[in-house]
Amino acid sequence: MMHREVGLVGHAGKQARVVRGCAINRAIIHRLFNAMRLWQHVMRMTAPLLLLFAFAAPAPVAAQRHSEQAEAFEARRDGRILSIRTIEARVIPAMKGAQYLGFDFDMGSAAYTLKFLRDGQVIWIYVDGRSGNIVGRTDR
Repeated sequence: MMHREVGLVGHAGKQARVVRGCAINRAIIHRLFNAMRLWQHVMRMTAPLLLLFAFAAPAPVAAQRHSEQAEAFEARRDGRILSIRTIEARVIPAMKGAQYLGFDFDMGSAAYTLKFLRDGQVIWIYVDGRSGNIVGRTDR
């Protein structure tokens, strides 16, 4: 289809070329512009709520984590569980050829979970925090 320039039209202090037969017409441009303005309005209205929820949610989790850490500290101090250093000193030497990645502690069961990597395989060693005995492992 041939486009034919009809003339120049002034709009908002600028000159714009008016082309008859153009595939994108003014109605489509206005719909797109209005949709963009609606999206911006929705985001302006919901952004404060999203930020409020984002910062409000971690507080209980952080408080719970602090509570668990305090409880674990007290249990270690009172001698109810062994320290991670004692557990590591028992388990790491037995894991020859494996890279030690770290540990996790579950206060509910008083169990340590030590994580190792050997030949691309992750190995979990489960240790009773009260006795220091290995109670399970994933590589067997």
